[in-house]
Amino acid sequence: MTQARALRELIRVDATDATDATNTIGVTDATETILLEPNHRITVSGSLPISLRVLALCIDFDLSLTCLRQRSSMSFTCLQGSTKKQKGGEKMDDPLAGTTSVGSQYLSTVTIHGRDFQEFSVDNSINFVPVDEEEADRLQSQHRVLDIVFDGRLIFPPIKSVKSVLDCGYGAAAWAVEVAEQHPDCTVIGVDISPHMKPDNAPENFWPQLDDMNKRFTFKPNTFDLVHSRMVVGGINSARWPTYLRDITKALKPGGWLQMVECYYMCQSDNGSITDEHALRQWSQYYMRSLNGIKDLRAPLRLQALFTTAGLVSVETRMIPLPLCAWSNDPRERQIGEANRDNVHHLLSNLAVYPFTERLGMSIDDVNALVDRARREAANPQLKPYFPLYVCIGRKPGG
Repeated sequence: MTQARALRELIRVDATDATDATNTIGVTDATETILLEPNHRITVSGSLPISLRVLALCIDFDLSLTCLRQRSSMSFTCLQGSTKKQKGGEKMDDPLAGTTSVGSQYLSTVTIHGRDFQEFSVDNSINFVPVDEEEADRLQSQHRVLDIVFDGRLIFPPIKSVKSVLDCGYGAAAWAVEVAEQHPDCTVIGVDISPHMKPDNAPENFWPQLDDMNKRFTFKPNTFDLVHSRMVVGGINSARWPTYLRDITKALKPGGWLQMVECYYMCQSDNGSITDEHALRQWSQYYMRSLNGIKDLRAPLRLQALFTTAGLVSVETRMIPLPLCAWSNDPRERQIGEANRDNVHHLLSNLAVYPFTERLGMSIDDVNALVDRARREAANPQLKPYFPLYVCIGRKPGG
């Protein structure tokens, strides 16, 4: 097989052939409802060698494509250009928007082991990742890594005209802001449970909303040309995945596309050198265990089946080995790995602090020790470590 042909091979994953943790995978608290206004500031508490596989997406993705809790104060610029006061109501003034609950429960933060978390999220087992500056910086770093992986492409499906986009779990809004800037005539709506990491100066055509994606969507049917969902596996409840996909499909216009990117956090090695004795594998196993029963961290492995069951067609999936450091001899892969080192360094801590201590009962000292060891291994090119990254697109019939 020629290298060009190998680069174009599809790596399909569905419920029948997805594997688990094996190397055979290849591969100040507000007391009333707060209505946000522009510029208002408030204070609130595979089987192919990786040298071939890592490029497969970019070549083919035309895809015809005990801790002491303490209230904290956090300052952020509210949703610029996207809200208006409504007496007795809490709706964002946008024709494409659904009802949004913007209250003090979304704005309060709590400090746990020196990190700021959204209190509502941790109390309701929605999201266990910090919402502080360090995490916002990490998300920007992660976006830069994925920008290299996808050769600068923000939108994968073959959409000729994009007028309405929904970004599910926008986080620090890196992807949504870039799409809004590149498509000034497009309305980009971002939905997230937390407003704390939204950039201060977002484009006027970016409309952020606060909502819990584990609840049914209230968007009108047949609204969006594209729905983008990236790295939400730690936020979507296990039982929610089928209806999450169905809600997205309903919100899409006929002929509209869903684009999803998720990471499977069971660390792998391209040369099989990572075992259960390694800190990276232990970190992965602890992470899986800490969220077991509430989050389905294996959902990335079955995106193909989820898309199909939701009624989407033209479904295609890729698995991309995402290097944790610069271990490849291929220049482009080394660039990805080098760029990913900073993201991985912070990810190993940010994802672990709350669930490892609060759900597994580990001491923060033990967590930090494990994270330190895992970081050293992640930066060791001899281990050739990577996380499997799954990318899936699908189209709503019609149009």
